Amino acid sequence: MTTSGAAKLQNLIKYIDPKIVICEEAESHIGENYQLDKSLFERFVDGTNNTIKIEKTRLLTQRRMRKEISDLIRYTIYDDLEDGENTTEYPKIRGAQHNVYFIDHRNPEDKSNSDSAMQSHVNMFEVKMVVEMVKYFVKYGYTKPEDIAVLTPYLGQMSKIKEALSESFAVDIDERDAQDMDDMEEEKINTPKSLHQRVTLRTVDNFQGEEANIVIISLVRNYSGKKYSSIGFLKSKNRSNVLLSRAREGMYLIGNSELMASKSEDMWATVVNILRQRNQVGPGMPIECKHHPNCKNIITKPGQFDEVCSPTGGCRSACDMPLSCGHLCTEECHFNNLDHIGVKCRKPCKKLHSECGHQCPKLCYKDCGNCNVPVGEIILPCGHTFHNAECWENKTKENIRCNTTIDIVLSDCGHPLPNIECWKVQSEMEFTCQFPVNITLPNCGHPLKNVECWKIKKGDEFICYSLTDITLPCGHVLQNARCWKNKIKETLTCHSFIDIILTDCGHTLQDVECSKAQNNDIPPCRSLIDIPLPCGHTLHNAECWKNQNKEKIECNEPIDLKLPDCGHTLPNAKCCLDKDKENIKCKTFIDVELSCGHISQDVECWRKKYRQLPKCDASTDITLPCGHILHNDKCHKNEIKEEIKCNTLVDITLSCGHILKNAECWRNKTKGEIECDITIDIVLPDCGHPQNVKCWEVQSKRKFTCNFLVDKKLPDCDHTIKIECSKKDQTENIPKCNQLVNIELPCGHTSKYVNCWKIKDNVEIKCITPINFTLPCGHTLENIRCWESKPKNIPKCNVRDDIILSCGHMVKNVECWKNETIECKEQITISMPRCEHTNVIQCSESSNDDIQCKKNCGMRLECGHKCSNKCFKCQERSISQNSRYKNKIIERINHGKCRTKCNKLLYCGHMCEQSCHKGECRPCNGKCLVSCDHKTCSKDCLEPCAVCAKNCSWECKHRGKCELSCGIPCNRLPCNERCDKKAKCGHNCAGICGEICPTHCANANCVPKKINNQVSDIFNNIKFSKVDWNKEKMVALPCGHIYTMKSMDKLMGMKEYYEGSSEGGWTSVKSFPTSTSIKKCPACQASIRDIRRYGRIIKKYTLETQNRKFMIKYDGELRKIAKRIIAPLNEMKGGRKKLKNELCGISKLKQKIEFKDVNRGLPEITPYHYFEGIAQYHGFDENSQQVWLSHVSKLLRCYSNLIPIIRAAKKVPHKKAFEANLNTRGGSIDLTYKQQLDHKVHSIYVDGVLKVIDIQKILHDEILFIIQELSLVTKDVTTIKELWKKFDEILKQSIQTHLRLIKDVAKSTDYGSYSLLVNVEILECDFIMLRNPYSNNSIDKAEIIKKCEDIKRNIKDISESSSYVNAEEKFKKSILDRLDKLWGNCDRVI
Repeated sequence: MTTSGAAKLQNLIKYIDPKIVICEEAESHIGENYQLDKSLFERFVDGTNNTIKIEKTRLLTQRRMRKEISDLIRYTIYDDLEDGENTTEYPKIRGAQHNVYFIDHRNPEDKSNSDSAMQSHVNMFEVKMVVEMVKYFVKYGYTKPEDIAVLTPYLGQMSKIKEALSESFAVDIDERDAQDMDDMEEEKINTPKSLHQRVTLRTVDNFQGEEANIVIISLVRNYSGKKYSSIGFLKSKNRSNVLLSRAREGMYLIGNSELMASKSEDMWATVVNILRQRNQVGPGMPIECKHHPNCKNIITKPGQFDEVCSPTGGCRSACDMPLSCGHLCTEECHFNNLDHIGVKCRKPCKKLHSECGHQCPKLCYKDCGNCNVPVGEIILPCGHTFHNAECWENKTKENIRCNTTIDIVLSDCGHPLPNIECWKVQSEMEFTCQFPVNITLPNCGHPLKNVECWKIKKGDEFICYSLTDITLPCGHVLQNARCWKNKIKETLTCHSFIDIILTDCGHTLQDVECSKAQNNDIPPCRSLIDIPLPCGHTLHNAECWKNQNKEKIECNEPIDLKLPDCGHTLPNAKCCLDKDKENIKCKTFIDVELSCGHISQDVECWRKKYRQLPKCDASTDITLPCGHILHNDKCHKNEIKEEIKCNTLVDITLSCGHILKNAECWRNKTKGEIECDITIDIVLPDCGHPQNVKCWEVQSKRKFTCNFLVDKKLPDCDHTIKIECSKKDQTENIPKCNQLVNIELPCGHTSKYVNCWKIKDNVEIKCITPINFTLPCGHTLENIRCWESKPKNIPKCNVRDDIILSCGHMVKNVECWKNETIECKEQITISMPRCEHTNVIQCSESSNDDIQCKKNCGMRLECGHKCSNKCFKCQERSISQNSRYKNKIIERINHGKCRTKCNKLLYCGHMCEQSCHKGECRPCNGKCLVSCDHKTCSKDCLEPCAVCAKNCSWECKHRGKCELSCGIPCNRLPCNERCDKKAKCGHNCAGICGEICPTHCANANCVPKKINNQVSDIFNNIKFSKVDWNKEKMVALPCGHIYTMKSMDKLMGMKEYYEGSSEGGWTSVKSFPTSTSIKKCPACQASIRDIRRYGRIIKKYTLETQNRKFMIKYDGELRKIAKRIIAPLNEMKGGRKKLKNELCGISKLKQKIEFKDVNRGLPEITPYHYFEGIAQYHGFDENSQQVWLSHVSKLLRCYSNLIPIIRAAKKVPHKKAFEANLNTRGGSIDLTYKQQLDHKVHSIYVDGVLKVIDIQKILHDEILFIIQELSLVTKDVTTIKELWKKFDEILKQSIQTHLRLIKDVAKSTDYGSYSLLVNVEILECDFIMLRNPYSNNSIDKAEIIKKCEDIKRNIKDISESSSYVNAEEKFKKSILDRLDKLWGNCDRVI
């Protein structure tokens, strides 16, 4: 081993305790003392130190190196060395200016990243330079394994070069170098085997006795901030001799010439001097192009090779070598294709066509073929002119198809057939007459129009679809049925309704389908009757059919049921449960003493009977069998403490003597089963190889498999492979031999670099030699691979030509191989066999009997739309109802869901984008349409937006200016005068005074045809071009449609908003109507907006729309919060037990501070954090606050989410505009209308505050529970209990304050239910304040009775109020239940 290897594996060496150590490569500090720096051969020759001396004779003639290379060792080591004659015949190195060269550079060495003890050196500049030089020489044809070798003195550099070369080449490494790299890198060297070129890579020591045509040497050593004291291995003459004498034809060194010369005066100084005298030392690699000698470059950086060299070998100049056609090659210089195989000459062809003498117009590399020179027009045999003919077509004009269209008369029917291509007539093609003919059907006498002539000649049977009345066998008449159904009327289903008297009960069953009565498919009697049940109760309003099985009816009448085992009573139980009361589980809560002595509270009674008592969860200390104590664990675990695993950490001494530290105590019981994971070194007894294993594997006497790599000679081929020691003697599953060999294939060609194992296993090897091959069709494929010529691999013929199909149509430019399979794609029109449509299809599809009709169905659906599905889809859906009429037209009666857009106008002004549907449309997903002269809203349509508060822009000289805000309905009168401005075209404007002028004038010549044809007087149905615009005024809508002023005034309903008329003028403003609908354009149904004349109407609807959006948004958010309250409420009820256990852990009480915070913009609502920070604002301790917060935090989060909604209800969309008008403008506002808008959004405010009150009431219940539990505690908790009482008083006062706040607001809403609800809430709150048993404010008995009487009197007033009487039944019942409960509570108090 090496000394570095010994340093790494010293523990293993100690364990093995060897008697002899052989040092493979001793470093100089050891080798010099024992002459280990000399080979055994040298020591025998020198005979120093009393060793045996042998005689030697040296050969003087070398036959490897050319003279330029041999001179370097002739003048340094072997002065009598002679060159063989063969060395003078070596060719000059292709692509290089010199055969020998020293590339002198100053790029420093890189730091070695090797973790091994061996010190190695790396120079990444030289790595990159070596790789690029190898690629360069390979492009010049040096591709054989013996052509190129790369040498370097250092393993580190060799590893980097191998890694870089492996991306492009198969790298051949000596086994000794590979083993050394294994030792250094601690990983296996995997050499690619499947690349095209192989490059030899060696360290200098391991290339002795070998040679190569070109040797590239990376010397590595260079300056790195300071000069080295030595150049390492390179100082040795022996190594330098080997390094300089391996090349035959060319040698290139990369390194620092100055450093080499200065550190080796007796060797490298002489070598560098010789090279300098020959001008063979320079800063870069001198290259030249083989074909362009003047193209020379000095490569100083690796990246320059790609810049100045062609990817195919050579320079970047044009090739300029003569091709076989005589032209010069214009492609980039390419050394790898000197014969120009496959190169296409792209210069114009110089050949002349032999028959006509025209010059070929094609590119040189293309086949001349037919003469394509244009000759103009030629006359065809039919007499027609063929335009734009080419020369070759003039010679074969009898084969040209004449495409001139002519009209013919069919001989058999006499009908004309227009636009037929002439060649079809010349070829006597048969034609189908599609002339429409009217016929009378023979069976029914109905007329059938537009029947294609060919169908009559063919004798097709036609189906009559005329509407007629059919008398069915039952006597009923089927009206407007298709005539063809008369033939099968016996099978038709009668859907007429009749009345039937039932025989069982005598009731009459109305509206039964006739067909069901005939088939005795009569539904059960659903008349309502009273049924006496066996238990004595009566089932009222039951369906009659249930009387037949009344014994099976379960009675649901409520009774009080006394359970037999425990004596408890189950109130309001269903009567039917009395039969099985022995099996009813009693769920009354009782206290039970457990076996451990603890009391379990609130246990359901049935658990005691069935001995299913809960486990004891009281906290206790448990002493485990190991002696450790489990603190504060649940009592019931005492019963299974032998099974509890002790997790206390201890040290465990294993059977092997090793100690397992910080192991869990319970593992002591099974320490014999614990596997010791400490690693130890052993020597395998069978082979003597070392191996690192885990202790437990030795203890278990496990048999180890040796993975040490050894050499194995394969029996079949004598090649050697590396294999694991344990597998060296096996005869099966031996790895395959990947040695590359040459083999002669059956086709006669030789395949190089084939894996040896493929020959042994008879694997089929594809020959890739290029050949020319003639296909069965007669065409020849050039330069295909030999293996593709085998019968099973023959490629398809891609030669293109024109063919005539069996149908008569021609297909042009078709690949030869498609001749047998091509389908005709010519478009033809046919009548569909299963429907009334005609379709344009491909000719090849016409023979298909099941061809699908791709036109839209078009039948009218129930919704009124035409069916937009494809006809064949509706046929498929209806096929089951037409099963008897095979091969006939299918009556389409099942169309599926209508896919036409709904397009209903939504309240926001958008069209509904859904497919046709029933019921309400979904909410709008568009952008808001609200806009004015000042701004355009950019919000989503569902978001409410504030209307504009700026001055209204409506103004004219006749009626003055509107004084209100832009967003408020206008209060000035509309002007009926004509606008006095000019249009852009110069004509007078036809618009109305004060309006934005239309984009078009009234002159019919100035407007587009589309507008001229539009109906502008919608009530007299007069088009734009016919309207007398001298009398009428024009209103242009934003959608582009134009109407007369009178039409629009009537459409907008002006008389509902103003006194007067369009003719006589508007005289005064009316009060707003109670309801307003959105106005839309009669032509396109778009909503009408931004017309100043109709500002009072449009703005009123806009305000109501914004209020509606506001209500929808915030009512939805309130509903979500109401649902979110349910989950925390259930969690709090379930968490009361945990709350009870944590209440008594009281820490130091805090000094409370005065609460001054208010909600921004909402001072009347108590902020939620007032009930959150109970230590800060109410004097509680930190522990109580944490317990409280963990219990109610989710509920308080809902409280905080309500605040923004309540605040928003005070800032309604119209508020800013109305306030701006009141503060700054003199225009009169309809305050009644403003109050109506306010009242609608007040409901959101009231609803939000009521939700806050609901949360506060839940908090009140939780505080009462806490006070109750603290009253049961034996520990002195008086102080904390008093704090909870005060906190409860504050909470109740907050509830009362909020109720008083919304009482008046609730009266102002449009919904009397809110006022009713608030009054009930107030009465319930009054009773809570009255009956709190933990209140500090004591009230005497008389006062309590008096207040209860007042509450009962108020209950009576509420039940007689109009709000209650007129309320919805469901809401009225919920109020009644709450009032009844409150009345009963008052009675119990009195």
